[in-house]
Amino acid sequence: MLKRIALITRKPGMSREAFLEHWNEVHGPLVSEHPNVLRYVQDNVIVKERFVDRNPDPKRPLPAGYQGPEVDGIAELWFADRESMDELYASPHARVMQADGLAHLGTITTFIVEERTAIDRRPEAKGLVLSLAGECVLVTGAASGIGRALALGIARAGAAVIAVDVDASSLDDVVSTIARHGGSAQGHVLDVADRAACRKLARDLAEQRISALVNNAGVAIPSRLGADDIDAAWDRTWAVNAGGVFNVTAAFLRHLEATRGTILNMSSVAARSGRGMNTAYQSSKAAVTQMTRGWAVELADRGIRVNAIAPGPIETALTRHTRGDPDRVAKTLSRVPLNRFGQPEDLVGAAVFLLSGHAAFITGSVLAVDGGFDAT
Repeated sequence: MLKRIALITRKPGMSREAFLEHWNEVHGPLVSEHPNVLRYVQDNVIVKERFVDRNPDPKRPLPAGYQGPEVDGIAELWFADRESMDELYASPHARVMQADGLAHLGTITTFIVEERTAIDRRPEAKGLVLSLAGECVLVTGAASGIGRALALGIARAGAAVIAVDVDASSLDDVVSTIARHGGSAQGHVLDVADRAACRKLARDLAEQRISALVNNAGVAIPSRLGADDIDAAWDRTWAVNAGGVFNVTAAFLRHLEATRGTILNMSSVAARSGRGMNTAYQSSKAAVTQMTRGWAVELADRGIRVNAIAPGPIETALTRHTRGDPDRVAKTLSRVPLNRFGQPEDLVGAAVFLLSGHAAFITGSVLAVDGGFDAT
């Protein structure tokens, strides 16, 4: 690969805060959106030192006052080859990038380099690194349970998170937790069953470069055919579990078309079972599975991948009624070879993988994360 390095010196009179805000929030996303840029790194210069040979002991040079050019930021852009780099810089998009940089940042000096790694002792250098750096992921049902774990895990992987849920107070806690750990997050109260509200949120976020949806919001309302509450239970279950997936996906489709993004739906192993006597939940999750497969084919020519995760028995509020009954616990675990309920965090790795570039050739798949439940 070929790398282009840019040394950026902010405009005279421009504060460091204003420089970083524009570089990180405006110029960076502008550069990143071109498909020829395989990787883009922004290095914020925090210490400037220049080592010179003024010490009588040549083995211990001392830092002198910085005497080189003033540099506030270093941008690193990776390209597959010289041709792909030249294609970008000959395009109208490059002229927009350059005009923005000169008008709002300052002086930019560039170098084209061939990188050679002499040594890399980082732990992640020894194996596969799953990163969502530079991505913006919208997660529904993010206030609790699986959704909360996914929002936190996706943020840890480097993505900016847009968390949505009907529970405003718990949503605030998720957003503040991500921020406290150095991540980027925003929260929006939304009932995914409300189609008009989903479309309004999409309009409100029109300027956000959303590259992935995680359709996680769901309910499980126990009810049986013939029960007095079956109508309400059935309608609400389908409105959230299946209707919500449609509403959010349809509302944010243009965002994903612009970024050639990814959709990750939350199905369930219950979609393939008649056990449990909650037909509304099981059938709604079966619909999610079929939406996943159908949209994977339908949206492939727009560069959008669509996959799903099918969780098994997970310790969340949705399974509280099962876990409160010792007989049902024993019956459930008898079908789980790993002999335990899963934790919401057990789904994070699978989700980050399916959202990442490492899954670039995977679409239409439903990955069971179930302790072996589906194999029995």
